[in-house]
Amino acid sequence: MKGKIIIFVLALIIGISIYGIKVANAGLDNPLVDIDNLQNAQPDSDCDEDDVVYQNDDCPFHSGPSETDGCPDTDGDGIRDFIYVLIGSDE
Repeated sequence: MKGKIIIFVLALIIGISIYGIKVANAGLDNPLVDIDNLQNAQPDSDCDEDDVVYQNDDCPFHSGPSETDGCPDTDGDGIRDFIYVLIGSDE
């Protein structure tokens, strides 16, 4: 019985961690995308709906908001804040 509880708790922690990554990168088509590849993305010349959207000069190839500046969470602030919410701490 104790082993099942430990497995359940570990599965819960892993699930919450994956959810936190997805929340931190919510604007990306694929939340687990490699940020380096995203920075090298280029839009097609015909600008169809599949193209990335130019939101600002600081993050021109990002297709959706993740932080207030519209850029993906490359420094981990979103994950850190999510964990603080889980444990009930202010930092």
